[in-house]
Amino acid sequence: MLKKISILIVVLHSFFRGVVYAAEPTIRTVSDKKEVGIGEKLKVTVEMEWKQDEEHSIIVEKITPPSSSLLERIGSKENVSSRLGEGGVFAKRNIEYVYIAKEKGLGDITPIVIEYARSDNRDDKKIIRGESVTIEVISKAARFAKIALKSFYALLAIGTLSGILILLKRKFIISRGHEENKSGNDKGILERQFCENLKELNKHKVSGDLGGFYSGIEKLISDYIKEKYNSDLSAESISKLPGELQKIFSECKYMVEKVRFSGYKPERNEEDRLVRGIARYMKSLIPGENEEESIETIGPVRDKAP
Repeated sequence: MLKKISILIVVLHSFFRGVVYAAEPTIRTVSDKKEVGIGEKLKVTVEMEWKQDEEHSIIVEKITPPSSSLLERIGSKENVSSRLGEGGVFAKRNIEYVYIAKEKGLGDITPIVIEYARSDNRDDKKIIRGESVTIEVISKAARFAKIALKSFYALLAIGTLSGILILLKRKFIISRGHEENKSGNDKGILERQFCENLKELNKHKVSGDLGGFYSGIEKLISDYIKEKYNSDLSAESISKLPGELQKIFSECKYMVEKVRFSGYKPERNEEDRLVRGIARYMKSLIPGENEEESIETIGPVRDKAP
């Protein structure tokens, strides 16, 4: 019985030793470029990682750096660190090799070769290899042309994007301005245009065309209401307008009907009251406008009294 137990202990001891030493170091090789021009530098980084053991450690005996007939190694640097991971503490050794391209062609950078042993058995040397890296070395002119072309496409993309953003911004500003006009926040743009058009209607008055004069005023007011308030001029829509504008619209329609259909000739005070009322209302919506002075220049031109 004791013999069987001793055999079992030996087997378990061998098994656990195998578990401890089963995890071999791992290597990862990374190149910062796949294509270089003659005279240009290239970096190859080798990362070696292994699980640390409290009793035994890995000792690197010899390192054969990566090499290529197309490159010349001009330097290297390394650092060692550790991290706590699943299953224990892991040691990490990074080696960065710097090369300079010296000959055109397509080829491989040979893998790094690391010879190592464990501290408890220095005679049992092992070898681990990294990965090869394929690179292409081209002429300086070709490399410069490719970089310039990439830069051109990058600038073109940036320019295109900037142009799109500018167009979208302009469209937004225009759209916003249009919406502000419709909501009555146009800061006097529509009102200024209205007053300019009102001056032009004086030509009908001078020529004696009262029908054309009052029809023109009615159209001006109707167009203004449609644009400013997005109105369809229905009774319900008109009822939602500012009270003074409702009054102006109603008086104007009434005057047009009297002049056009019954041949009515308004008195001068009626003309003044209607036109001055319209002008005063419009000018009150234009920031910084001299209301009284402007009314005198907008009203209809009348013949001088004999």
